[in-house]
Amino acid sequence: MDIIKIRVTKYLLIASFFTLFTLFILFNSNMVIANAESILPKGYIDTPANGSIVTGEIPVNGWFLDANGVSKLEILVDGKSMGEAQYSVSRPDVFKAFPEYQNANSGYQFTLNVKNLTNGNHKLTVRETGLNGAVNELDSTVINVQNLQAKGYMDTPANGSVLKGEIHVNGWFLDGSGVSKIEILVDGKKVGEAQYGNYRYDVGKAFPEYKNANAGYQFTLNARSLANGQHRLTVREIGNNGNTTELESLLVNVQNEPVRGSIDTPSNGSVVKGEIPVNGWFLDANGVSKVEVMVDGKSMGEAQYGISRPDVFKAYPDYKNENAGYQFTLNTGSLTNGQHRLTVREIGNNGITNELESQLITVQNEPVRGSIDTPSNGAAVKGEIPVNGWFLDISGVSKIEILVDGNIMGEAQYGISRPDVFKAYPQYKNSNAGYQFSLNTKSLTNGQHSLTVRETGKNGMTKELDRLTVDVQNIPTVGYIDSPLSGIQSNGEITVSGWYLDVSGVSKIEVFVDGMYVGQAQYGLSRPDVQQVFPEFGNGNSGYRFTLNTAQYSQGEHTVTVKETGNNGSTSSLTTSFFNGNPYLYVDLRKPSNITANDIINFFNVKRPDSPLKNYAQSFIDAQSKYGVNAQYLVAHAIWETGWDGSNLRNFKFNLYGYGAYDPCPFTCGYYFPTGGDSINFVSYTVRKDYLTESGAYYNGANLVGMNVRYATDQNWKNGIANLMQSIKPFDAGYYNQRGPLPVSPVIAPSFGRNIPAGQPYPTDVIINYPAGKTATVTTNGLSFRSIPYTLQSTFISSLSFGTNIEVLGYNTDVRYVPGDISKYPYDQRWYRVKVNGQEGWVYGGGITFNN
Repeated sequence: MDIIKIRVTKYLLIASFFTLFTLFILFNSNMVIANAESILPKGYIDTPANGSIVTGEIPVNGWFLDANGVSKLEILVDGKSMGEAQYSVSRPDVFKAFPEYQNANSGYQFTLNVKNLTNGNHKLTVRETGLNGAVNELDSTVINVQNLQAKGYMDTPANGSVLKGEIHVNGWFLDGSGVSKIEILVDGKKVGEAQYGNYRYDVGKAFPEYKNANAGYQFTLNARSLANGQHRLTVREIGNNGNTTELESLLVNVQNEPVRGSIDTPSNGSVVKGEIPVNGWFLDANGVSKVEVMVDGKSMGEAQYGISRPDVFKAYPDYKNENAGYQFTLNTGSLTNGQHRLTVREIGNNGITNELESQLITVQNEPVRGSIDTPSNGAAVKGEIPVNGWFLDISGVSKIEILVDGNIMGEAQYGISRPDVFKAYPQYKNSNAGYQFSLNTKSLTNGQHSLTVRETGKNGMTKELDRLTVDVQNIPTVGYIDSPLSGIQSNGEITVSGWYLDVSGVSKIEVFVDGMYVGQAQYGLSRPDVQQVFPEFGNGNSGYRFTLNTAQYSQGEHTVTVKETGNNGSTSSLTTSFFNGNPYLYVDLRKPSNITANDIINFFNVKRPDSPLKNYAQSFIDAQSKYGVNAQYLVAHAIWETGWDGSNLRNFKFNLYGYGAYDPCPFTCGYYFPTGGDSINFVSYTVRKDYLTESGAYYNGANLVGMNVRYATDQNWKNGIANLMQSIKPFDAGYYNQRGPLPVSPVIAPSFGRNIPAGQPYPTDVIINYPAGKTATVTTNGLSFRSIPYTLQSTFISSLSFGTNIEVLGYNTDVRYVPGDISKYPYDQRWYRVKVNGQEGWVYGGGITFNN
């Protein structure tokens, strides 16, 4: 078995592809010639001619011949289908020129409306679909569309006009493709669509070529919806061909009556408290939609609008509004004490917003006061504790909340008699300002927590007292997994059981396998033994149980996690593990095995007493010590590769592991070793360096599963070796859990090449030698001369040119270009041992011809 067998399939596939490609060309050359002589579809565009200038509707005519018959003909402009042409128009001229198609009606005709195309060059082509489904396109023809360009004019208003109220936007538009719609834009924003189609005799007379005497448009623009000042007015036309044309913008100056208003009360700089009136007036030529009262930029509500103000009407009669007054009641209790900025904001019916100049007011209500009497800052607490104190709010107390770490734990009872507080702050007129709350610290995790009290006033305002710290010291959570024991082997149902104690109470027990949730355990089973050991929890029913079907999981080690969630939200986890299938699949092969040389000999005596592998028992143990590779694995791997017995590789090359034995040349390419011990040492060194070390070239984990990724293409390789390891000695989880990896050896194991040294015995049924003087000639230019009969870059020696004479030494019967599938190569299946300029190597027989 080759250590890098994963590469075999890749190179065989590449070689197979190029060989099959060559054969395809050789065997199918006659077919290619026959296809070249078949009757191909052909056609032509008669009109329009290439480069034509076109307008309006134009004919597209021509002819098409297809020996399979024409299914349809499409006319395309710039790659887009414009429709299907009529086919079967009589074309005797085409029939006379191409009688072999036997089609006298090959003509087509189509009317193309170029009005829907933009002016300029366009590519026109004809696409034919044959009855056989094949599609053919003729060479494109370029046409230059020159339809009448869109043009128009804005008659009113004039550029620079001063506008107010409603104004008329009138003018005309002409478009060779037809007018789809006319849009009116102000400052680049569409404000509506104009009516189009008004009679314009003057325009029809001036531009008769458009044949349109109804080119007028009209639109009524409400200038009240615009802010006063300059605006850019534009008319945009969209043609039936999708093109848009904008007339040159003009400037108009909107001068509607300005929005006016005032805040009558409160006056600027007022000191206020309680509820105060906010009164004033607003005038807007567009009408008032709503009036909002703002404090510090925040809306406090909408004022009542429409109050009679004859004084305002007399001062500004142009607005024609006798009811311009507004009124609002502002509750300053909802504001903090200090300076605030008050303003009034009006929104007109045109959507435009106007704010009056702000007024400064100073709020001087009695401040909210409060205190936490118990617990004290830094107190160590457990169980249930009282939280007591008092709160005063001039607007009244709506509720008192107790917060821990920012989370609401509940509402305190408010209204407890506190004559001491009443005496200290009589202005609040509240003798029942006390609150009380019972806090269950069992619902909290152990450690420091911040505690505070938050009051919500009847004005909606909230006030939090300064936070204090409490140190929760309840009994910590404890638990245990009784079963399964870590590392047990299982392939069916197992019971996950144990116990958990949590002073806050157990909310749930969840079971996870490899981090994935599998279910919730039953909790509350009687465990008097646990209660006897931990009486302080007061819980005699702390047991849990869950049935887990391990058969659903893949082979290998799996982690079981038991996660407890307390009623306080805290979590605690315990872990164990089980092996599904053979645990040797995932054992760290850098760890030493728990077998001796005598154990190996006894194993072979029971299983296969005639196996020559038992003679290397001590060599397996020595390699483990020297190179840090599990001896039990080394034995199992050797059995897997040799089949217990003496293969040619073992008998003649002492190769116990199939090292270098590529599938196409297992014996020839396999490495030679002077002894079986040398083979064990070399493979141990290589496996540790390349497969079991994280920096190794083929490392994917230091176990059989990881090795199988790059070591062998056969995915059953890992299972076969793991099963042999289990039969040598059953897996002991306790032993391997207590062992660490062996150190890496600095000693490099020697390599001895692939060839059997001269004078050593070799299998005569595998190595076939020709008599001296056997020669051949290279018949393929660039034939590869290789060190072994296997196509790797590392085996390439040189390229042999066509006509090169070579000496043929023989061949080996184990060599096949594609093992087990000789049908893929109709030529000589052999690789030959040859000598070129005194150097021995291999060539593929398909590239040579024997001379004698």
